Order: sequence, then structure tokens, then C-alpha cells
Amino acid sequence: MLLRPTKVPQVKCKNTTCDAIDQRDIFVPNEIVEHIVDLVRDDKQILLSLGGVSNHLLSRTRHILFSTLQVSDGKKFDEFLEIMDVPWSSFTSTVQRIRVEGVFDKWGHSYKTGRNLSRIADNLRKATVLQLKPIGSWVLAWHYIDPTVLSFMSHLHVKHFELSSTGFIMPHHIGYLFKWIPPSMESFAFHDLKGEAAPVIGDCSTTFTRPLHFTVLDHRSLKLWLHIWGSLSTPPDMSVETLHIRPYMGRDIERRAADDEENLIPLISKFLHHVGSSIQSLFVGVGSWTYHEIVCKESVTFFDLSPCRNLRTIYIGLDELATKQIKMVSKTLSTLPSPDSLQDIYVGFEYGVNIDHTRYHLESLVEFLDYLRNMFQNVKKIGILLNPKYLKDDQLSCIHKLRGSERLQKLEEGPLEFHFVETDVDLLKSPWKEMAGRGD
Repeated sequence: MLLRPTKVPQVKCKNTTCDAIDQRDIFVPNEIVEHIVDLVRDDKQILLSLGGVSNHLLSRTRHILFSTLQVSDGKKFDEFLEIMDVPWSSFTSTVQRIRVEGVFDKWGHSYKTGRNLSRIADNLRKATVLQLKPIGSWVLAWHYIDPTVLSFMSHLHVKHFELSSTGFIMPHHIGYLFKWIPPSMESFAFHDLKGEAAPVIGDCSTTFTRPLHFTVLDHRSLKLWLHIWGSLSTPPDMSVETLHIRPYMGRDIERRAADDEENLIPLISKFLHHVGSSIQSLFVGVGSWTYHEIVCKESVTFFDLSPCRNLRTIYIGLDELATKQIKMVSKTLSTLPSPDSLQDIYVGFEYGVNIDHTRYHLESLVEFLDYLRNMFQNVKKIGILLNPKYLKDDQLSCIHKLRGSERLQKLEEGPLEFHFVETDVDLLKSPWKEMAGRGD
């Protein structure tokens, strides 16, 4: 690459003035230039300056600076539309992901009218991902989004839509979402969607006549989706890459809620038979507050996971290694095949309140790891996820001893490896962005 200095600094050389560097163009290998850009990619000011050196660096730095655009409230979103509403801009063609937050406040901002939304969408024609989430509580619901925002989103040519932490308070509100979805949308990621009642999809049923692909469907969104899926006379052709399930999602004290969860099990098993072969990552989350006492009974029917034959990764989230939880996870996983494609298993759990409990739990952990190794003969790596903020010094000391224990080393004989991974993620929640490499 040729770098052409726009201003050559002067220095004093004995009794005369000389150029600090030659006026001629400087040739720098592209590998070095790319390395420099990578080193300063987190410094916006330097990246902006580098963009003025050459056309190649302009394109490269613009891609880093503007590949993801984030708008955090209604006023800024209006300003964003104003900037985009021009015949041409040097950076809009580099935008690949648009993240919109805080536009769920129906009375928070009065949007200007008269925007050329088609032109704005054309300027953002390279954007393929749209992320939408509220700031704060989920009660700021979908039907509160201003029509200007929805109209803008419907003009975009994005292929993938990610929706997080959104509530659909009335049964018909979910219909607003699926009626809005533009034809260009090819895949979805739904996280923490909630509904107060069984949804009514209304006149948006045509949305379900085309193939639907979910990159992520977490346990709350799954519960809402199952009501929709179960109401369709002809289930759509659909696939799910990453699925999060919990055997029971109601609290112990909420018997009625737990009974409702139990009634969903046959429908979830039916759903798994429909999409199981497409699932690559499965998260099974079990916490002491997530299961009803009925799960300890031998007569409980658990999910049938036998269709999930193409799994590559399994995540198991526990808040402790209590016997009841291990029993539940074992039963849930017992119907899984041992596919050749399965590569990794991750186990995350939190410990008891004192060191004696910790020792007991760590012994249970080794037994559980041995159980997983025997169940899935082809797995090459098992990761133990630890959240240090929940651990005391003496508990951490026990974990360090476990890492070098003879019993664990014996389990590692052969191709299997164990990895201890420290993370600040809540190990009972969907870990997709943090652990599965999705999002930012």
C-alpha cells in the first residue's frame, strides 16, 4: 500500500533545516497496515484519522467503526433517521447490523414525519441483521413501539431479526409482531419473550406458510411459541439451531404454574420431533427454584430428546449439584442419542454456602462428569463453567485442588479433555451470546 504524507514535519539538523522523512510515497505491506488497524480497532479517534490516509484504509476503518449501529432512545433514533435520509453517505454501505434499544416508550418522543424511508433503507442495503430490545422492564411491550419505528424496520432489507425481553400483554398483541415481519426476513432469534395469555395470531397466518428458521429460541420464548405452533392446523416447515429448555419453569410455591409447565411437556416433545434434527446447540437449565416437587416422582414423563441427533454442543446449567437436580438432568438427557457430531459439553453450577457442602458438591461433580463421559462416548471436551462472584476463597481453593486431582486426571485418559472456564454469566440463563458465540 502507498501511504502519501500530507504534511512533512521539519527538524533542525546542525546549521540547516532538513526533512524528517522523504517527500516520496512510502510503500507499506498490506499485512503491516492490517496489523496496525487491528491494534487500534478500539480507538475510534485513531481509526477516524487513519481513514484519511488512503482509500483502502478509509474502507477498512469505516467497516470497523460503522459495521454495527446502535441507537439507544427515541430522540437519538430520530436523529439517526435524519442522518440516513440523504442521497448518499460514505459510511452507510458498511453498516451490517442495526441495534435499536429504548424505542418501546409510546409517549417518550414525537417522531418527525416526512422521512423518505425507502431512501433510508436503500442507504442501509448492506445491513443484514436487526436487533431490537427495550431498556428496562419487559412490560414496555411491542404494541408501544411508535409506528414510525415499525415502518422504518419494515422498509429494511435485513435477513435476520433478533428480539429480546419483550412482552405481549394481550393475546392478540403477538399477531402485531408476525403481521409486521417483512418478506425479506429469513431467520429469527427470540430471547425472553413473554405473554400473559394464550396468543391469538389473527390475520397474520400467511407468515407461517413459509419456512421459518430460528438461530435461537430460549425457554420463555419457546413457551410462547408453542401456543402459536399448537394452534396452527398445518405446522410450518421450521428449524432451530439453538434451543433452551427447562424441565420446569415455575417456582415450587406456584403449584398452578408448575402444573401448567407439566402440561407443556407432551407439546414440547412433539415440537422436538418436528425440529430436533436441526438443533445444533441444546441448553438444559435446572435450578432448585425451577422445578416442582412432582419431578422427583418416577412417573414423570420427561422430554423425548431422541430426535436431536445432530447436536454439536450441550450446555447444562445447575445452581448446585444436588441429587434431585442430577437425577432430573440424567433423565432428561437419557433419551439423547450419542451422535458423532457432538463435540462439547459444558456444565455450569453454583455451590453450597459452606466449605463442607462444596467438597460434597465437587465429589458429585466428578461423578456427574464420569456419567456424561459414559453416556456420550464421542465427546472430546467437557467444560466446567465457574462464576467466581458466587464463590468464596475456600471454595475456590477446593476447585483448584480438583483441577489437579488424580480422580479427574483418570477421567481424562484418552482423547477427552476437561476445561475450567471462568465466566460472569448467570449459569441458569440462556448463555447464547456469551458462550455460544452469538451476538456481540
